[in-house]
Amino acid sequence: MGDVKFAFLKIPCPTEEFFLGPTFVIVTTPFWTNYLVFSTFFAALVLFVESAYFTFSCFYHLYVVGLKSRSPSTIRYQRVFFRGIMIQVSIPFVFYAIPYSLMLLVILLDIYDQAINNLFIFVYSLHGFASTLAVLLTHGPYRKYVLSIVSKRFSYVESFDNSNRVKVVSLY
Repeated sequence: MGDVKFAFLKIPCPTEEFFLGPTFVIVTTPFWTNYLVFSTFFAALVLFVESAYFTFSCFYHLYVVGLKSRSPSTIRYQRVFFRGIMIQVSIPFVFYAIPYSLMLLVILLDIYDQAINNLFIFVYSLHGFASTLAVLLTHGPYRKYVLSIVSKRFSYVESFDNSNRVKVVSLY
């Protein structure tokens, strides 16, 4: 208990401005700017190497090696799925890679503009929309269903049960 009391006595309270109005924290010292840029670059490099390894490994085993224990239809389905996953991953990746690269450039050039920051955050927020759109458009069953909804190719069958009217919608 004494250590906690000592810590509260040693750490000063924030000033009144901390609790009032909007607070913007900008990294201005070169140490923290370099730390932010290099640590983020290292994390992105690790993710890129890992993604490249698994992509090339899947490509090699699906297209180059071709195991004899799998049927041709299984190989075909796996290849179609692999292409779909590659497209599904690459579309939302653009929503991270482009703004992130520009953000690093802005940090390195020591430019601070709130409008640019807001634009980066807006583009990042589109990631979920892009991911959903990529899944819906990339994989065949999802694409087929969405196109059937958009083109309104429903077949309506109406049946009557006494006074209750029931509408049955068939999607095929």
